[in-house]
Amino acid sequence: MALIGTFTPVDLFNGLFPVVEDVRMIPNGTPAFSKGAILTAANIPVVSAGTPDVIALEDIDASAASSPVRCPVALSGGFNSNALSTGDATDPITFKDVLRTKSIYIRPAMQKGGDE
Repeated sequence: MALIGTFTPVDLFNGLFPVVEDVRMIPNGTPAFSKGAILTAANIPVVSAGTPDVIALEDIDASAASSPVRCPVALSGGFNSNALSTGDATDPITFKDVLRTKSIYIRPAMQKGGDE
């Protein structure tokens, strides 16, 4: 039997809180970001002074696009803080309280033995 591809698990989700998905249009010219990027209402990766809004559910590169790029996002859900990213070096946990008001819950993944 030939190998068709490989499976790489994604540790983005953490917990059982329902994930509600939507699609946002990422402005053309926006630098590439990875699945798990925290985005603002302007659909760009959040930085330390920004206000988080949603979580990107796919890798996106709109840097050379001539028009906005579709990106599936999570409007709610539980997420592994270690799998999230921002537009700068800001720790995603910084946005924990603001995201909680949007029904987005972030925390570190459970470690072996149940320790966090």
